[in-house]
Amino acid sequence: MSSGTLDARTSRLMPSRLTVALFAALGLSGIAIAAETTMLPPDQLQKIVEVRDVHAQPDQVTGVLVNLSSKPVRSIQVRIDRSWLWTNERHPGEETDNPGRSVVYMVPGEIAPGGRLPFTYRPDAPLPERRDGRFETSVSVVSLEQVG
Repeated sequence: MSSGTLDARTSRLMPSRLTVALFAALGLSGIAIAAETTMLPPDQLQKIVEVRDVHAQPDQVTGVLVNLSSKPVRSIQVRIDRSWLWTNERHPGEETDNPGRSVVYMVPGEIAPGGRLPFTYRPDAPLPERRDGRFETSVSVVSLEQVG
């Protein structure tokens, strides 16, 4: 769903589907209900699915998604940011030498109302070991489908 809306053909096929999406690349967020779109700020997505218990290691990020709503959710995409913080922020290294990463990861599975879904993301290559700074990891929900 790249435009943030469902076309008429899709809405006939899925009349009870509520799609919630955050368009991170454009800085927009929204909920698409059938053929109309209602925009939500990113903090509203956290009222539907909350990310908890995030643990980061160089070769993986784990956490738990919790469905805070009264409807099942699926097709949950999370954005995993591995920000690099220089030890000496006043005199950081080269900008091209910044090892920080960001990825959008689709968490497989569906979460029942009030349910929990653990996830594990493993990057193709682990984070490098360095002494000139540290990584800070954050995970946020960027899109999901709410059924019903």
